[in-house]
Parts: sequence; C-alpha cells; structure tokens
Amino acid sequence: MSNLSRRKEKSLPPGKAPKEIFNRLYSSPYWLVVILTIAVFATECLVMVLIPLFPNLPARAAVLLDSTILILFILPCLNFFLFRPLVVNITERKRAEEEVRKLNDELEQRIAERTAQLAAALDESKRRQEEISLSLESLENSEERFRSVAQSAFDAVISIDGTGKITFWNDAAARIFGHGAAEILGKPLSTIIPERFRAAQQSALAQVVATGETRVIGKLVELIGLRKDGSEFPLELSLSRWKTREGTFFTGILRDISERKKAEQAISQLTEDLNLRARELEQANHQLNEVSRLKSMFIASMSHELRTPLNSVIGFSSIILNEWLGPLNEEQKENLQTVLMAGNHLLSLINDVIDVSKIEAGMIETHDDEFDLHDLIKEAVTAVEKDIGDKGLELRLENIHWHMSTDRRRLLQCVLNLLSNAVKFTQQGYVHVCVRALESGARESARGDLVEISVADSGIGIREEDLPKLFAPFVRIESPLKSQVPGTGLGLYLIKKLVTEVLQGEVTAESRYGEGSRFVLALPTGVIPA
Repeated sequence: MSNLSRRKEKSLPPGKAPKEIFNRLYSSPYWLVVILTIAVFATECLVMVLIPLFPNLPARAAVLLDSTILILFILPCLNFFLFRPLVVNITERKRAEEEVRKLNDELEQRIAERTAQLAAALDESKRRQEEISLSLESLENSEERFRSVAQSAFDAVISIDGTGKITFWNDAAARIFGHGAAEILGKPLSTIIPERFRAAQQSALAQVVATGETRVIGKLVELIGLRKDGSEFPLELSLSRWKTREGTFFTGILRDISERKKAEQAISQLTEDLNLRARELEQANHQLNEVSRLKSMFIASMSHELRTPLNSVIGFSSIILNEWLGPLNEEQKENLQTVLMAGNHLLSLINDVIDVSKIEAGMIETHDDEFDLHDLIKEAVTAVEKDIGDKGLELRLENIHWHMSTDRRRLLQCVLNLLSNAVKFTQQGYVHVCVRALESGARESARGDLVEISVADSGIGIREEDLPKLFAPFVRIESPLKSQVPGTGLGLYLIKKLVTEVLQGEVTAESRYGEGSRFVLALPTGVIPA
C-alpha cells in the first residue's frame, strides 16, 4: 500500500477527528511520547527558574537543554520508524472490523428477510393445505350429495369412466335395466346396449375421450336399451362430461320412454284414422253439396211448373170471389177467401224456396236498373200502409232522392220483407223507415257510394241469445206471436242471400227484447262517382 493511500486512510471526517485521535493515541505508543515531552518541557522550565539561584546551573542547563532538543528530535523519528506501523496496523484492523460489522449487519438483514420470506411461504403453504383440505371435504360432501340425490331420482343415473366401465349405478337404473349395483359396477357400458350398437358406442366413446368433441353432450338423445332379460326398450339419454385427476368421466340420465312411444303410436294411429274420417266426411259433404245443388237446380227448373197451377187456383178464386161468374152467399165468400189466402201464402212460400234454390245453384238472374231510391221506398211503404193503418201503428218515414243502379226487383223484395216483418211483430207503437247516405270514407265500395236503409219498430223484439240464429234457413224465433204470424223461416235467410250475393251489400240487426228491433241494409249505389 502506498504512502498516499495510507494518508488517505488516516484522514478522518471533521466530526469524528477528536474521538478518533483519542482512540488512536489511547490504543498506540503516542501517549508515551507525549508524556516524555511534557516531562522534558517541565524540566527545562525548572532549569530556567533555578539558573539565577545557582551560578553553576547554566552549563548544566545548556546540557539539559541540548539533551531535551536531542530527545525531541529523536522521539519523532522513533515514532515515525517504530510506532507508525503499529498505528497503521491498528487502523486496518479497525477498518476490517468495521467491514466485518457491516457484513454482519447485511448478513443479519438478509437472514431476517429470508426468514420473513420463509415464514410467508410457510403461511401460504398452510393456507393452500387448508384450501385443499376444504376442497377435498367439499368434494366429498358434493359426491355424497350427488349419490344421495341420484339414488332418490326416478330416472336412471349411470356414470362411466374413460374406458367405458360403469362406476355409478343408482336404484332406478337397477329397476329399469334389471341389474343390481353389485353385479354391474366395473362392467363395460356395452352390457346394457344391444349388440348391434356396441361397436358404434365404443368408437364414439374413444373419439370423445381422445378429441374431447361430442355431439350428444347436453342434448336429449333417443337410444335403445338392453335389459337383463334380453328385452330391448326405447330410452331417452341426457349426457354430461366431467374431469378429475383420475381422468374423464361421463354421467348419463336415462329415462324409459316405452309408455310415451306407445302413446305416440296410438296418437299417430288416431290421427291417421281422423284424417281418413275427415277425407270420408269431406267426400260425403261434397256428395251432399252436389245433391243439394241438383235439388236446387231441380226446384229452380221446376219454378214454372210449380207456379202455373197455383196461379190458376189463385186467379179463378179471385174471379169467383169477385162474383164475376154470378152472386155468392156469405158462406161461399168466406170459403173462397180462405182458399185465396192459402193460395197466396203457398205462392209466397214457393217463391222464397225457388229464389233460395236459384241462389244456391248459381242460377239466379240479376238485372241492373236505373231508378230513384225515393220511389222504391215509397212503393214498399204503400204496399204495407193498409196493414199499418189497420193495426193503428205510427208510420215514420225519412226518405231521400238517391240515384241507384242495381237490381230494383230484388231490393224491393228485401225492403218489403223487412217492412212486412215489422208490421207483423208490432202490436202497438211505430214503424220507422229511414234512408240516408253514408258519410264519405265511412266504408269502401268498388260499386260507388253507399246508402243505408233501416227499418225499425217498437215490436216484441228479439232475445240476445236468438240474434245469431236470425238469418239461418227454416228457423223461426220463439215469440208470443209465433203461432199467430204465419211463416216459413226463409224470409230473413233470403234477405241475407240477396243482399250479400246479389246486391253486394251487408245486412245487420240489433234488438232489445220487449222494446223493438232495427234491421239495416248497407248497399252500394252502383254509380261510380266521377
């Protein structure tokens, strides 16, 4: 080590210089040099004091002074050559001790840090062990709960491992397949599968285990199962997959669907029978419709033959009753009046039947006429005006002039029929006829604007439950006047047919029992506005 390095080592910070100097002096021979120096200096002082008292002292004092100077010169040299290596060695030892102390401190700090790390790792290891213990306990509890639930399930619950061996078998599986748990556990799944399906089952299982892919996981699949007695039956399978350290396992829930399949077959057979019956019924309806059409065609074609003799009876009865062939007594007039009324009633019935038959047979003829609706309503009211006056009823008429282009005879027939019914079933009160044009946009028609003709009365009315039957053929609504008012039950049916199929309109009815009724015809004018 060079002198410059040693000087640097001997230099000390300002704050630590006194203490370090004291330590160095105390732990080195410097203290002896200091003491000798002080002793020499004290001796020199004493000589200087005693020289005046003793004459002979100067020579001796000079000797002593020279000796002192020599000692002061020799002592530093001795210190430099003899004691300095000791000081340097002590400094190096102190520095080594300081380094050792620092190393000890660092070592202790590292030991403390490592000890803390080991303690933390030990705590983490204990925590993980506790978690593993809890997980194992939870797994055991879960497995126990699974077994408890599976054993009480109505459906078969079966588990297999990756090789296809049965690892779990509940009581329902034993009931369905006939194998007890003791005799089936550890055996391959192919034991409960028909032989013709076993190869496919083993191949599918191997593929699932190898690739982890399957098309049946989480889905309902219908399969064929094999019982212990060798019988086969349909079953429904729902499959799930789960993994553990031991490998891949599968759990399936199987349900015997034999009864459901029988029910489905029965329903299928019943459906087929119903379809067959429906086809037979459709064919029968077609035949009935054909018969009805032929009947209607027959009646329609026989209209002339039916009306001709009846018109003759009515005509000759009228001639005789009017005494054109000679006078009659009262009894003869009364009898002829009865014949005439019966003939007119029969003619009305025949006309209604023929009209209905022609409509149903598609043979009715229509003629569009240009006329004023006001005149048609006036004509219809005039035809029943006498009957209204005879019963003392009030006639209320709201009529308007409106140009029409439709079958005038069929429209007059409908209005007359409604007015006749209103007069027949009204004992007191009024008959109200109202004609009005519907507001623009209220209804749409391809045949021009719409006009509304309503006939209302204060008659006996119709019960609410009888309203749906009003327009049915050959139906007469029960009422107190049913026995007094003749009819066939074809009037309103014929009106509906004529209005909807010939006049291209609508007919509706509303009534309150005991208060009266109101019938409404909504008809297109047949005139397209410009």
